[in-house]
Amino acid sequence: MHLYTIKQMSKAVGISTDMIRFYEKIGLIKPIRDQNNNYRLYTYEDSKTIIMIKIYTNLGISLKSCQAMFCEQKMNQGVEQLKTHVDKLKKERNFIDKRIEVSSQMLQSLNEYQNGIKYHIYQRQPMIVYPSFVNDYDEVDIDNPINEMYDDYPIYSYYFRIKKDLILDQDINIYPNDIGIMAYGKLKGVDRPFEVICKRRVFRTWIEKKKEVPLLREHLDEVLTIIKDNDYQIKGDAYCYQLRPSAKDNPENDVLICEISIE
Repeated sequence: MHLYTIKQMSKAVGISTDMIRFYEKIGLIKPIRDQNNNYRLYTYEDSKTIIMIKIYTNLGISLKSCQAMFCEQKMNQGVEQLKTHVDKLKKERNFIDKRIEVSSQMLQSLNEYQNGIKYHIYQRQPMIVYPSFVNDYDEVDIDNPINEMYDDYPIYSYYFRIKKDLILDQDINIYPNDIGIMAYGKLKGVDRPFEVICKRRVFRTWIEKKKEVPLLREHLDEVLTIIKDNDYQIKGDAYCYQLRPSAKDNPENDVLICEISIE
């Protein structure tokens, strides 16, 4: 039987000597001692155990569960922890996918604005909106919708909504302040009514307007003309939110993204 010193084992398995000593301390491995100098000596079986510990811990299994699995033969503990870890990774993957989608859409809108491209069509994934229930024509106070920002689910934005019937009503020139928060999932800690917007086809464009001026019919005129000229039909509400705090050619203007459900 070939035996390895701790330095040889450390080099072979890619684990520090201190960590190997810690594994020994908590009972995960049990090296033999050289009778001549009391040095630790490790077998090939020890190397396989250390590699398995490394694999499991890299997958999210705690050393405590490794102890239970390897030393106490309690496989269920490791299985349950790994199952929990897999569920967590799936949630993280979903969150990353949403961030990629939002970032890609924002990048596309910025590029289109920069290059004067007026619109594109895409499939909007399901969203959750938290209305503020402020429906008047007064100037909007940004603290009205929600007074706190929530970091546990950071993919969200303030929106200004124009209901479909108001879009189609040619007698409406100034839109009520229907504002709130749009998110890709339910916000933790937000105990208030919300609405679910199903997956839908969206006409996405950008609008420039004077700062401090409310959203008016005239700001939507060009958008509605493009929709009509391309034989699209308005299917749902319009959602507007900030793209840039100032326009590229006029610092007195700001730039909004406007999304309208179409068919």
